[in-house]
Amino acid sequence: MSARLLVGGVECKAQYVQFISVYAPTFAAKQAVKEHFFADLQGVLDRTATNDILVIVGDFNARVGSRTGDTDRDVLGMFGVDERNEAGDCLLEFCMLNNLRIMNTIFNKRSNLKHTWQHPGTKRWHCIDYVLFKQSQSRKCTNVEVKRNAECWTDHRLLEADIRIRVTRKYNQIPKIKGKLDVALLRPDTKEGYEKRLCYENALRQQWEAAKAIGQGTIYSMLEKGILSAAEAVLPRTTRRQPDWFRDNQEQLQAFISQRDKLNSQWLRTGDTRDQEAFKNARRAVVKAVRNAKNSWFRDKADACQRAEHGDKWRIVLEMKACHDGMRPARKVGVRKLTGPCVLDNIRYWNDGGNTLIMF
Repeated sequence: MSARLLVGGVECKAQYVQFISVYAPTFAAKQAVKEHFFADLQGVLDRTATNDILVIVGDFNARVGSRTGDTDRDVLGMFGVDERNEAGDCLLEFCMLNNLRIMNTIFNKRSNLKHTWQHPGTKRWHCIDYVLFKQSQSRKCTNVEVKRNAECWTDHRLLEADIRIRVTRKYNQIPKIKGKLDVALLRPDTKEGYEKRLCYENALRQQWEAAKAIGQGTIYSMLEKGILSAAEAVLPRTTRRQPDWFRDNQEQLQAFISQRDKLNSQWLRTGDTRDQEAFKNARRAVVKAVRNAKNSWFRDKADACQRAEHGDKWRIVLEMKACHDGMRPARKVGVRKLTGPCVLDNIRYWNDGGNTLIMF
């Protein structure tokens, strides 16, 4: 490690911020010393993890000026000071090679909030201290300015940079149950239900005998654990049933959903505004595709209901009602004519000649 570099870091829960403090050679130093400095700094950058937040601060003894064209568009901003010198060209070349951005030139400040050092001979103020960020992480830097009143026992002014870091809050992880136990299989009115019930009773008896042999806890706790263990050993868990309109269009909708999730992960990883806009467009596409699939499914069912015979009408109507009730909390609904008031509170029969479509 070079004597001109100081490397440190701060761990912020899910993210690690690595700071590199530098002191570059002066203009009068030999070219070999300058090349050795940038080689050492490049070696530190190569050993830095890709996901770490990188902040390079210090005295670069260079003047970079402002943006002059498209070549340095990603490195410099429009609000630099001074004219660029030879050391500034070397610094810009290093930033272009490592996709770094000089944050001093991004924010529009008064000149006295940008100058960091006064030349002892000419008494002119210059900006030779800089804050560098990765281009993909530059949005995390919200401000860079000079603190004129700070006393640092040096001929340089204090340069302050504000960094915004999103810290993920960790909540207590509660184990999620994948589904309720299918207790409907214990009904003894069928042969399968009767056999399943016998298996459950045998498993419950074995759990009770094992709990009594251990003798730990109260009778209630032993009985509670025995019932749950026996049920989990015999009964499967129910799975979430998707609406019919979703299952019929699952392959088409899954493509939109996967694209949305992919763009969301990319936006959270990079934080770029273009990735955020792409994610919002994909989310709108998912909402539109789901709405079209649902409307198309109900429209086809309504057309089939009008063309069906009297016996099949109720089957289609009940399918539509099941999907409709699955999209909102269960509540009592009435049956209405297309152009009339409520006919009855509970669906029991069709008594309108089979010519009018009912609305829920």
